[in-house]
Amino acid sequence: MRKPIILLIAILLIPLIPSYSQAYLELKDAYWSTPTLAFGATNTFTVEVESTYSGTLSGISATLTVFDVAGSDYSGTFSYAGSLFEGQVLVMDFDIFLPTDASASHYRAQLVIDYSADGTPLTQTMDLYVTVQGSPEVRCRLSANVKPGWPATAYLTVTNEGDGVARRVTVTVTPASPNVQTSSPIEIGTLDPGESRKVPLTLYIGDSADESVTLTATVTWLAQVGNGGQYTCTQALMVTEEPVRGLDVATNTTLLEPGKTNRVYLLVRNEG
Repeated sequence: MRKPIILLIAILLIPLIPSYSQAYLELKDAYWSTPTLAFGATNTFTVEVESTYSGTLSGISATLTVFDVAGSDYSGTFSYAGSLFEGQVLVMDFDIFLPTDASASHYRAQLVIDYSADGTPLTQTMDLYVTVQGSPEVRCRLSANVKPGWPATAYLTVTNEGDGVARRVTVTVTPASPNVQTSSPIEIGTLDPGESRKVPLTLYIGDSADESVTLTATVTWLAQVGNGGQYTCTQALMVTEEPVRGLDVATNTTLLEPGKTNRVYLLVRNEG
């Protein structure tokens, strides 16, 4: 009788073990709540997360830790007594102390969130960067060959060349040549220092387009602290013609008998 009892206990304990495999909260934004920071004092760092869970999230508590700030780690906590539903954004404020010698551009941080998804306990970890002295500088580049009359894909490369986190990065693409259509704006989101992202861009090039078309891309962004910025790049894209396609004619007859009337079947295919 012991084995069934032990098995029953194990089954009852399984739901009590927190799950680390599910992630129902998505990081949307992270920034300091004031445009300037006070060193040697406590500042408020805000993190916004969105629920992607179709049910109810509750019992939310979180800890944000900023690592190795002038040799020490600093943490802040947050708790929310209400429920969170799919599509809702939760704004979490963390009080973080900044020492007077916090002189680095940005610091590595980790956000640990505990919550329940319809009664199932979960723990989710998010890695991020916290800007202190740095500032983002975002650059963009377009590159592609496109074909007239066909939906084509150009590639937009967006890179944060600065030493601070760029947030709410948005790119607006405008054709500078006639007979070109595209859709914008494009939401990039957050770019960490040194991060580069390649985004596909669908274009339609009219049949009467020139041998090259020009696109202008303007990227705008905000900073975690201080001012954001804007950058514009212009790129000429070469237009390559589609090869002319016509009719393909083939026969499935391989043997002809001399002195007789032979029936030959032709296979005609329109490749245009």
